[in-house]
Amino acid sequence: MSTSGTTTFSVTRNDIISASLRLLGVLEEGAVANATAIENASLVLNMMIKDWMTDGIKLWTTTEITLPLVAGQTEYTIGSAGTNDLVTDKPLRLIQAFLRNTSVSPFIDLPMYLISEQQYNILGSKFSEGNVNSVYYKPYVNNGIVKVFLTPDASTAANYELHMNIQRPIQDITGSNQTFDFPQEWYQSLRWGLASELAAEYGLTTERVSAIISRANSYKDRLSAWDTEYNSTFFQPDLRMNQYAYR
Repeated sequence: MSTSGTTTFSVTRNDIISASLRLLGVLEEGAVANATAIENASLVLNMMIKDWMTDGIKLWTTTEITLPLVAGQTEYTIGSAGTNDLVTDKPLRLIQAFLRNTSVSPFIDLPMYLISEQQYNILGSKFSEGNVNSVYYKPYVNNGIVKVFLTPDASTAANYELHMNIQRPIQDITGSNQTFDFPQEWYQSLRWGLASELAAEYGLTTERVSAIISRANSYKDRLSAWDTEYNSTFFQPDLRMNQYAYR
């Protein structure tokens, strides 16, 4: 016997909703959920996904974005509205940043310091111009704010661009036949997770609700441990506080 030769199995929003309702025992085999049940489950599903974005950085949600620098501009906005300096989905977190010298071939990348709001606030001269060496990022409701130090001068703006590795948001799912912005490995966790979120709404026994929640947590915990960077992490002393105090 031969295998299928494919690895592209996927599920839609309504597939997950129906599977979760069957776990709860409120949808019989072969039956189709009514419009009200689907609408309610879809609402809960999207809220659950938004909540899951706070659990930490997942490998498939990390990506690189490029921010063009402007001479004399210290602060930049990132968001989906066309009025932002960089129009893209608002990053949840800034993971890493580097400055790329595009005036040479091959390009030369210079690592940037990621600093906290407190570290940025105590910088002595935030608007001194020169070559950027530090980046601060803060997410707001509709967009995010990037502040750089030093403020880029004309030469930096002309010859460099800021590259940032960020955690992007997980996409909403708004249609019945849409697939998920999740790897295949997460489908089972989505199924049981949605069932656990809906369980209290369908009058199940306490024992049954507890069993579903336990199973959902088991799948999610296992995936959270698996879907992380596998390479080594290194640490080094942070000597920047004294350096910036006298600028």
